Amino acid sequence: MSLNLTQSHAQHNRARNSLAGGVATAFRAAQEPVPVSFASSAGARITDVDGNQYVDFALSFGPLLLGHSPAPVLAAVRTQLGLGLGYGASHPLEPALAEAVCRTVPSAELCVFSSTGSEAVHAALRIARAATGRSRVIKFQGHYHGWFDPMHVGLSGSTEMTASTASKERASPPRLSLRMLPSLSLITSAGRRSCWPRAEPERQSITTRLAIPVDSSSVSVSDWPSTKSS
Repeated sequence: MSLNLTQSHAQHNRARNSLAGGVATAFRAAQEPVPVSFASSAGARITDVDGNQYVDFALSFGPLLLGHSPAPVLAAVRTQLGLGLGYGASHPLEPALAEAVCRTVPSAELCVFSSTGSEAVHAALRIARAATGRSRVIKFQGHYHGWFDPMHVGLSGSTEMTASTASKERASPPRLSLRMLPSLSLITSAGRRSCWPRAEPERQSITTRLAIPVDSSSVSVSDWPSTKSS
């Protein structure tokens, strides 16, 4: 079914004048036929600026476990807004949240909070290296773990500017090479190994493996079930 995305196209064209690539997150730049702009959401459904409604299986890639705009969460946020937007210091909700995470996740003994996924990955790597005394990390090709240089390898163009969003006159960004990252081993989707540690001393240097269960970083609008189109 063909969707009316007129307003999303207009929104994207406007955004390209002030946002790099016309999007706030890089992988959206590869979305076809246009990065969709959304206007509202409730429960499991989101509505774009053209009035198309979708069932949201991504749920903001994790944070919206209770769905969009759940009443208890909105009530708690409104209460906190009346107490202050932020303190730049410790507050009672920090240990309360950490305790809730440790109760919920069996393997979690302590928590570290971060503002972005990229920071969370690097914090996890530092902890793993400190705990094991090892340095090498195994990463699977195509799996996205943030856009910091040490992890931004083995990725398709979905996490970078593509030809449809970058001007033809602009040179393509240089790609990172595994030669620049000697502590990283990459496993390709076909099972072939690049820079795989073969000698036993190298195998003993492995500290952790990174993987994502579902690749949701590259999505086509045609893959989304629309329940209503204006």
